[in-house]
Amino acid sequence: MTFRELSIAFHIPIKLIQQIAEAGIIAPTRQHSIDDWECSNEDKKYLSFAKQALKLDFTLNEIAMIVDAARNGNKPCNHVRDLLLVKLESTKAQLRKDLMLFERLDKALLLDEEGDYEDESHYSVCKIIEHWAEIDCE
Repeated sequence: MTFRELSIAFHIPIKLIQQIAEAGIIAPTRQHSIDDWECSNEDKKYLSFAKQALKLDFTLNEIAMIVDAARNGNKPCNHVRDLLLVKLESTKAQLRKDLMLFERLDKALLLDEEGDYEDESHYSVCKIIEHWAEIDCE
């Protein structure tokens, strides 16, 4: 099965399959031509697993560690849970930051629409940004 065939079968870009193989998550063996690879059922299982893990924002290195643990007969779910907790906290922090930015942008546009500028002559570049700096400290 070529990487192209794997790409079609698993709906994964060829480049990503190559990166997954380079990370050691799958270990296809080269067959007759440079493009022809033999993938075991285990490789196909881990390729499918990697696809799902990537959707949860795991890195290829993290996925490789998880797969390696599974190959060695260990159940990596506790490690996965720990990684997910870290990712969840990071995502929450990013959401809070994004929400604050959303509120600031929304307020800046609202203030601009209201046109509540005392004296536009003292703004050197853009009144929206410079006026925001004045009220942001309030």
